[in-house]
Amino acid sequence: MHTIQKLLIKRLIKENNQKYSTLTEGFDSDDNVVFHLKQLQSLGLISKTDDIYTITFDGIKKTQEFDINNLSELIPKPLVIGFVCEYEGKYILKSHDNAKEPYFNLPNGRPYHNAKLDDEFKRILDEELGYGFTYESPVFDSLHIKDVTNTDGKLIFSDAFVVYNVKLRQLGNLQPNMKLLSIEEIDKLDNRWKEVDMHILRKKWKVYSEYCQISNYVL
Repeated sequence: MHTIQKLLIKRLIKENNQKYSTLTEGFDSDDNVVFHLKQLQSLGLISKTDDIYTITFDGIKKTQEFDINNLSELIPKPLVIGFVCEYEGKYILKSHDNAKEPYFNLPNGRPYHNAKLDDEFKRILDEELGYGFTYESPVFDSLHIKDVTNTDGKLIFSDAFVVYNVKLRQLGNLQPNMKLLSIEEIDKLDNRWKEVDMHILRKKWKVYSEYCQISNYVL
C-alpha cells in the first residue's frame, strides 16, 4: 500500500469526516493525492459524500496491516495454542520425524479468526491428538513469545505461544506422530523444544517467557 494512502487513512482514523481541503493539507501536485483518494474509494477503504471523506469499516480493518504511527508494514505475530496433555503420569509429545533434524514439541495449533476459544480447544486437540479422547477443561499455564530460527540465524517462525494444561480422562486413537511418554523417556530425548523442558520437566518455568528456538526445520 502506498505511503500517501496510509497517511490519508491515518488522518481519517484520527479525525473522521474531513473535507478535501483539510484531509489533503500539506500535499502538493507531485503527490498526486487525487489519484490516491480515488484508489482508496475504489478499494472501499474510504467513502465520499459531497466534499466529505469518511473512513469505512474495511478502511479501519486495513490499519491492521501497518503501524498507524510510523506507517511501516506489519507482519502479524500469530497466536499458537500449545497443550500439556497428561495421562496417568505420562505426557503426549508431537514428534516431527520427517524434518531435517527430527524434534519433539507440544501438541499445538492456531485458533481460527472469529472463533470461540472453547470450540478451538476441541478442534485443535481433536486434530492434533486424534479422536475419542475425553479430558478436563484446559487450564492456562503460561505465555511464550517465541522466534524459531535455523542454525544460520534466519527467522522461520515468530509467534505468541500460549500453553494450557489438559488432564486426559480417557485415551482415544492417538495420531501416529503423537507419543505418550514418561518423564524418564522425555528426559532422554535429544532434540526437544524449550517448552517441553519448561512445562513437563519443570526447568526454568515462568508465566511469561521470551526466547529463540533454533531448529533446521527442513522437510
